[in-house]
Amino acid sequence: MNFLKKIFNSTTPDKDTFAQMVIDALHLQGVEGRIDYRPEGFCLRLPGGDTLFLANHYRAFCRAPAARREGMPAAIAA
Repeated sequence: MNFLKKIFNSTTPDKDTFAQMVIDALHLQGVEGRIDYRPEGFCLRLPGGDTLFLANHYRAFCRAPAARREGMPAAIAA
């Protein structure tokens, strides 16, 4: 199973990389200030104190066809 997973999901980022992709997208959308990634809860603390939980977004990203993945972090940030 791991062999097939490596072949078919070779472009799936790990959770830390995905979190950074969302942080980058948030900054591109104009969010200013520090965004803290908290790996223990797989979430981002946004300026102002809001929390963005990433688990469901990451799951959807991993299940999406590669062609749809590119715009997903920006959609999360919008």
